Formats: sequence, C-alpha cells, structure tokens
Amino acid sequence: MEVLVALLAVPTISAAWEMSPAHFPPEIQPPDENGLVGHLKPFGHQRPPEGPVIEYDTVLHPRDFWDKHVSKKLPCVFRGAVKESGAYKLWTDEYLSENYGDNLVLYEKRSEDRQKSAKQMPLKDFIKEYKSEESNIYAVTLTPEDMRKDVQVLSCLLCGTFYEFLQESNFWMGYGGTRSVIHYDADNIMHCLVAGGRKDWMLVAHEDKDKLNMAGGGQFQGSGFSLLDSDKVDMEMYPEVANVPWLWTTLQPGDCVFVPDAHLHQVRSYGRVISATVLFTPFPYFNDTGCDKATFGYTDLSQVYLHWTYKKGDKVIDMGYMNPEQLRANLRTILNDEKVVTQEKFNDIVLAGAEIDVSPPYLFTLLDTHGRGYLTEDDINTMSHDLLKQFARAIDPPHGEYEDEEEETEDDSMNVTGHDDHDEL
Repeated sequence: MEVLVALLAVPTISAAWEMSPAHFPPEIQPPDENGLVGHLKPFGHQRPPEGPVIEYDTVLHPRDFWDKHVSKKLPCVFRGAVKESGAYKLWTDEYLSENYGDNLVLYEKRSEDRQKSAKQMPLKDFIKEYKSEESNIYAVTLTPEDMRKDVQVLSCLLCGTFYEFLQESNFWMGYGGTRSVIHYDADNIMHCLVAGGRKDWMLVAHEDKDKLNMAGGGQFQGSGFSLLDSDKVDMEMYPEVANVPWLWTTLQPGDCVFVPDAHLHQVRSYGRVISATVLFTPFPYFNDTGCDKATFGYTDLSQVYLHWTYKKGDKVIDMGYMNPEQLRANLRTILNDEKVVTQEKFNDIVLAGAEIDVSPPYLFTLLDTHGRGYLTEDDINTMSHDLLKQFARAIDPPHGEYEDEEEETEDDSMNVTGHDDHDEL
C-alpha cells in the first residue's frame, strides 16, 4: 500500500565518493539548440523557483501552525528548532554504536529500485559499513524506542489534534551525495536534520502532480512517486515539467521543515547526514483541546504516544503503513450515502481503486468482525486501531529479510521488516 518512496538514487559520485555540494537553487541556463530549457538536466533546472519556503526563528504555537500552514498545506521551516535535543548534541557514530548499536534498523542500497525490499542489520554493524563506497547503503527505519528520548518533539505539535495523532518517528542515516525521487507522502511530516551536512529541498504543490508522470496514490495508497529520471529530465518527452512551480529550502543541522501531506518533494543530501522525523495525521480540522493548559516545555519522543513503534527485540519494523485514521476515512468513503457496505460492493471498489496483491474478500472478512456480510457506518467508526493496523498490514505485507539469515520460511519472511512512504535521506 505505502509505496517505498524513500529509496535514494545515486548521482555521479566523485573520486572521494562524497559529492561536492551543488549551487542551490540552480541557475537556469539558456535554451538549447532545440529551444528546450533544462533538457537532460536535474529537476529544478527547467524553471526558476517561485521563492524560498517561509522560515521562522521560533516555533509557532499549534493554533498558529494550523492557521498559517497545516490548514493551507503550506510548507515552512523552523531554524535551529532542535538544537537542544540529545540527537543534535550526542549522535556521533561512536555514541550511537555504543548506546543503541543492538537495535535493528532497515537499510537499503542507495540505487533507486522500488521493487527491492529493505533488509535489517544491527545499527552498530550498519555504522561500520555505511561510509564505505563498496557497501553503498543508507538506513531508514522506525526510531527505536530507547533512542526516542534523544529526539525532540516540536512545541507546535504538543496539543490538540496534532498531539493526539502522532503516527510514527523515523530515523535516517547515510553518507555521501544522494538524491531522492520526486514523491509525496500520506502524512504530514516534520523532518529535522540533527547531524552532519546539509539537505536541499524542492517542494511542489499536489495539484501539479499530473505534470510529473506519477505512479501510486490509489485509495488505499496514501503515497505516490514520479517515474521521471529526476537526474536527467527528458524535456522532449515531458515538456510539462517546465510548468511546475516549486519552492526551495536548505536545512542545516538543527533545522526542521514541515512538509504537508500529499505535497511533492525531492531532497538532495551532502556529507554525513542524520535526520529524525515525526509523522502526524492530516485532518480537515484542528481541535485545540488542551492547548490552553499546555506548557510547551521541552518534550522528547519518549513522552508522547506514537501509533507505530519499534523496540529492541521486535521481529517486525512496522514502518510506513497508512495511519489508522486515514484508513478509517477511506473506508467511510466506500459507504457514500448508503447505510451499509456489502462485501460485493467492497470488493468492486477495492479492486478498482487500489494496487494490492491480497484478495478483497479476505480484507472484508478481516473487517467484518460480526460475520454479517456487510459493514455499517457505526462499524467503521468504532473499529479499533489494532483492527485498522491489521488491515494496513494485510494490504501491504512485510517484505525484505534479515541480512544474516540464509534461509527463511515463508512465515519468517513476513516478520522481519517494514515499509515506508516517507521522505528521504
């Protein structure tokens, strides 16, 4: 269901492997002999940006954050927002290996291949390898439970609907010059660079996605990605790219960017980079319950509830599933104006609107806990988060394997890794 949008494409690597930071935003060159601007050049060279992302030196109050940005699906940057966090102050390779090295992390080869699944290895082993040009890997995983105390939760998320629907936190770690694909995610994202080099961001409003040759994004697929070669955009084949407006920002360690749900983005990273992200559910409203009494003091991830988590010893890293409330909302749309959803109608709609491998009858049976052959609005409204998580896992079965296991049973291979729909290294 949730497309693996975090896989990183490898640009041309220098002899020292670490790519030199590029001039950003890029300077637009004159048209070529065929009148094409930015032909076979990286995305962003086809037209100048509209401008920089809005920036703040202090974090907004949750109500202001909602009014000015979340409700309008407008990105923003909070400069220096997490410089008091343990992650910013402590996360050297040595510290991470010594204190959290036994946690399993998901890792990928840097080469962009959405058909290949993530694998697992202990963080301490990943740290031994990730700077090697030969290994060519990066980690993207749920933030392990014992590491959460080092990750700061921005105060703009500490009350009301934001606080109640914090979905998950992701830990990103890599080295060298990398570029993500152009993609969007199902959740709102607060992405904080906590260590290392820099990250250049390009952000595009969702309404312009049809100009970028997108895939994914079905009813039960909250994320999607562009099939464009974002390192060499073919302007003869995709001339509409020249009509895509975009914003830009560069993150330095301590900075955070808010990326609204469904907002397209591409990220380019330089040097050793570690990020911590918090995903929170998009809603069409903001309930500010508790905001009047909130103190907004320093808060770390160990002090808040997350819907999807990982702790040392877990066999499954449940990363990147659609959030339970979004699934509930999607199920409500199947009702339309009718009082019940029959199994036949459910099957027809799911087959038409989602790219899934599991059979719709099985999915319906999972949700029809009363065995009546239909679902009511009340059934959908009262489904527990545990049931909705089962539904999410059924739609998008785990993939990948633990690196040291030579053989696995089919059942074991379903219990070792996760997915992600999230942003990038």
